[in-house]
Amino acid sequence: MNKSEAVRSFDGRATVIDFFCGAGGFSEGFRQAGFKIVQGVEFWKPALRTHNANFGLSDSTKNILEYTDAQNIEESIPDTDVIIGSPPCVSFSLSNHGGNANKDLGIDLIKTFYRIIAVKKSKPNSVLRAWVMENVPNSAKSIEESYTFSDLGLDDWALEIGKQPDDIVLEPKKNGKVLRADDYGCSQARKRFICGEIIGEGVFSDPVKDDKAKTLENLFHDFPSPYQDSQLIGQITDPNYNGLTIDADQLHDHFYDTGVYAVEWEKAQDAKQDHSYMGKMAFPEDQHKVSRTIMATRSASTREALLYQSENGRKGDGEYRTPTVREGAVIMGFPITYQFYGNDESTKWRQVGNAVCVQLSKAIAEMIKHQLSWDFEDAPISIGHDFPDFSYLDSKKLKTFDKPPVRQKDSLFRFHPIKEGNMTVELTNKFDGEKQWVVAVFVGTGRGFNKSIITHEQYLETKSLLLKRDMDYMDAITKGHCYSYNELEDKNAQYGFNNSDADHPYNVIQSICKGIKELDAKEHFLKERSIRIKKDKSLSEIKERIPYSQLLSIYALMHLLPRNPLTN
Repeated sequence: MNKSEAVRSFDGRATVIDFFCGAGGFSEGFRQAGFKIVQGVEFWKPALRTHNANFGLSDSTKNILEYTDAQNIEESIPDTDVIIGSPPCVSFSLSNHGGNANKDLGIDLIKTFYRIIAVKKSKPNSVLRAWVMENVPNSAKSIEESYTFSDLGLDDWALEIGKQPDDIVLEPKKNGKVLRADDYGCSQARKRFICGEIIGEGVFSDPVKDDKAKTLENLFHDFPSPYQDSQLIGQITDPNYNGLTIDADQLHDHFYDTGVYAVEWEKAQDAKQDHSYMGKMAFPEDQHKVSRTIMATRSASTREALLYQSENGRKGDGEYRTPTVREGAVIMGFPITYQFYGNDESTKWRQVGNAVCVQLSKAIAEMIKHQLSWDFEDAPISIGHDFPDFSYLDSKKLKTFDKPPVRQKDSLFRFHPIKEGNMTVELTNKFDGEKQWVVAVFVGTGRGFNKSIITHEQYLETKSLLLKRDMDYMDAITKGHCYSYNELEDKNAQYGFNNSDADHPYNVIQSICKGIKELDAKEHFLKERSIRIKKDKSLSEIKERIPYSQLLSIYALMHLLPRNPLTN
């Protein structure tokens, strides 16, 4: 009996091994479509414990990079009908250094995954019928059109099985495509690059779309608030699976306070609605739309943060909250009975954010069944149960907000007074990756924006263009607020925990904004809101016409930098 026969399901279901299985979103979609998950391969222990518990497995952690040759692959990995995998996407994510992070590890992981597929596909008497890979869209740029045995380090093995090392064994981009999870019933606008192969068929069809994706408002319409008493609720029906109903006290990782400090959500609000060069985003999240992409890192103070209005009526600290782990899992398509291992919120949230959307996974699984004419039935949603070695987050207590987050001294500082004319001028301590306090200007939006540091020459040109009365007004606002570089660093470390410090640069810049708007309201601006810059002036390198408000911003912000020839 070969390995394929040893792992094939006794009831006729096709077998699946899930590489980089994480908490099991990819596996869950295939399970719901009736496939039998026989193994999960994962390096991170908490995620593998989650996968083991929910799929009744006992796999040990494994580093996939150890599968370096065909012999190792054959000895360690069972034959299955289908191979699926979702290599870690952090190397390719646009949120990691704008998509420009080092991708070497990500590429190595993908090539190792392809090496495994190549061996299982090409071996004599292969039973592999299909494989699928999921990753972020940016990963497609690092994937080759085709891979030979030699590309995957299988030269000698290829000769052993009667192939040539330069024979093409995989063409991942041939059937590669970017799919949106909300096109397949998931309440999340999550884009992912999907590639794969129906072996011997030559066609890897698009999954059948499903228009049942719900907005956040509809998804959680009958779902309890985290602040409700679960003992007074009764039963809860799964927002994604109407046939799944449980008692409220069986709902885990939901009844706890995810409220965030005001200094966190205020920073997120600025980043979302007044970013230097990116467009406006909803704050808090727009409940009339599907969710934005859930990230693996739970953030409360960034542009990517998911923030909801708290239901308990607090103002300031706790006024807004992040989704609970259970809410995140529901948005990802996990049944409410699916449990996550971990002793803290970040461990559980990382598992949820790293997962494959369950509805998208199931749609892919159903497509494979259809193309291969497999007729086993879909599986019912598991009613689930509590696992004795799992702990849950349901403290059912309100936060006291007595331990504010500690800001590191070298944390990024960036803030601008006003956004006008597709342009912002900001004080920042980091420019082009270099640690330096400068006044920087940003022109344009999105990935195509232009940026530069305001020079002494440009500062002097700015002075020559401003009205004396308005310079006096800005001087009055910034009077006494000129810092040494060390003072700027010290105050940056303090910010967020003592907003009563009116002398802090953040608050001074807010005063500058208020002052500019007051001038505008009093019609002190010129009739034309922008000034044409002569071509022989260095300011023309920034923009042909510069809003008067931005000239005031340049003038005022330059006065916050240390006294030196730059501002004399």
